[in-house]
This record gives sequence, structure tokens and C-alpha cells, in this order.
Amino acid sequence: MTTVLFVHARSNYKKLPFFDCYDENRNALTYTGLEPVICHPPCRTFSRLKGWSTADVEEKKLAFWAVDLVRKNGGIVEHPYDSDLWKEINAPKPGTYDDFGGFTIVFDQKDFGYYTRKRTRLYIVGCKLRDLPAMPISFDCTVRKFENLTKKQRSETTIDLCSFLHEIINIIKSTGALKIAC
Repeated sequence: MTTVLFVHARSNYKKLPFFDCYDENRNALTYTGLEPVICHPPCRTFSRLKGWSTADVEEKKLAFWAVDLVRKNGGIVEHPYDSDLWKEINAPKPGTYDDFGGFTIVFDQKDFGYYTRKRTRLYIVGCKLRDLPAMPISFDCTVRKFENLTKKQRSETTIDLCSFLHEIINIIKSTGALKIAC
């Protein structure tokens, strides 16, 4: 099983049998495992529209908690490519590594079947960039406007992206290369 933290109540992750999901009711902060995880912490306090956010100040801490967990256990943190989180944690630029062995990649979720263009950045700890599975490329130019998506659609992770992230976690688990001193 792969643990996924901060999922939507009706997340596509819950449709796949190999994910152990923590939504708002299950509370990601109760996770105490030592395995690599996938984290989708809330992004509204880091986004371009953060000034309009009504989120509690404490919500911002969830992303830092997720980064610390991934640095300790290995795994993936997903956030928008231009999220302020990346500056605040001094994330490595794509193609470079940080002191935790972590690296970032930027891609468009449209390539994984998302409704529209949605540039995203992953922070990955526990494997090498060269070990990642091949990423799809979509040549479909039909897109919807982000503003026309429902709230659930805006934060949705497609089945294809869920499966891709699961592949990365399996690579991290198979390398056994993590266990670094933090």
C-alpha cells in the first residue's frame, strides 16, 4: 500500500486498491508510518491568489509538515509549479538536488488527462531523477478554462497521475536508498 496524505473526500486515489488515503476526516497529521508517502498539502496559502484566501493561518503549516515527512521517509510533495512553498523551503531547481537528496520536476497535468493546462511541481526524495518512469506527452489542444471547473475538479488528481506517482513511490521503495540523517 502507498499512503497518500491530504486527499479530497472523493479523490480518484480512493478508486485504486493500492492507496491508503488520508482525507480531512482521517487527518493526515495522525500518520505515523515510516514508508514513503505522497502528499498533496493545501496550496491556497502559497498560491498567486493567497491574498484572497480565507484559510486559517495554521493551514500553511501542513505543507511544511509534509515536506519534513518526505525528507525523513522519502516520497513526493505536489504543489503548483509557482507555489511560494518552493521558495520558502529552498527547493532545488529542476534537475538539481538538495541536501536531502531531493529534486523537483515541473510538468503539465494536461499530459495526464487533466481538464486543462495545470503546471505542477513535484518535490521527490528517495530516488534519482534518471530512475523516474517515462512521462506522457499530450498533443490534445482541447482545454477548458480553469475558472469554469468546479471546486472539486480544480483540485482533482487524475487516475493517470495517481498511477504515475504510485510508480515513483515503488521506485523509491525498491531503491532502499533513503535512510539519510536529517
